[in-house]
Amino acid sequence: MSNNKTTSMIKIERANIADREQIKHICRKGYLYTTKYFQNQQLVRQKIAEYYSAARITREIENVNTQWQGWVVARQNGKVIGAAGGGLITANTGGIFVLYLDLAERRKGIGTMLVNYITEQQRDAGAKLQFVRVLQSNQTAIHFYQSIGFQLKANTIDQENPEFSTYTLQRKI
Repeated sequence: MSNNKTTSMIKIERANIADREQIKHICRKGYLYTTKYFQNQQLVRQKIAEYYSAARITREIENVNTQWQGWVVARQNGKVIGAAGGGLITANTGGIFVLYLDLAERRKGIGTMLVNYITEQQRDAGAKLQFVRVLQSNQTAIHFYQSIGFQLKANTIDQENPEFSTYTLQRKI
């Protein structure tokens, strides 16, 4: 697998520690945008604090293995404009665990570039299937993943907070 992919001045590569604050900013802003109409904004803030803290992102940049293959960024002119990450769930199954773009950079093919990089990582590690979980209310993400070959696999209802219910989508890779 190559170490980076460059198309139209956008470079897809593994993140480094200097990218931490930009990753944090993009992910927090993206999650807030995705959940802006949710009633339980306190839970939204808790999830942001848990998943997108500087300390956690630092650990996830530094500690890479097959279960977490590290943060991948889309970089344009030195600026991080997208961030994603995934890993193996089982020996032959990969997962996309996170994918966010700068809101101004959506619908330009950058998400597909990030997914393709992660997919290549997972294929190289032996994955034949790939899963992603998205909030049911996130129609943009659902349509995106379906457009690149994912199909609805499961519906998980959050009994305590139904607006946090998810769909699991899968595809063969």
